[in-house]
Amino acid sequence: MDEKTYEYSMLRALGLKGKSVVLMVLTESFIFSVPAIALSMVVAYLINTVTSVIIFHKIAMARSYFLSPVGIIYVTTQCITAV
Repeated sequence: MDEKTYEYSMLRALGLKGKSVVLMVLTESFIFSVPAIALSMVVAYLINTVTSVIIFHKIAMARSYFLSPVGIIYVTTQCITAV
């Protein structure tokens, strides 16, 4: 944390405006968060698929439980609009 504070202070000392520093921080957080969200959705989908296959095949139920792509898109849009 101290490194980032020092980095932002140096940028301000070099003449960068406060709004530019805030925009840089927001852009940086966006660049890191979007791939993380996408990767976590893929991992969650894979875990859900494997878990449901194990559960429903072990107990021999005819019904399966998978996340639909429409549900994934809906949740993604809700999360993005909530931010």
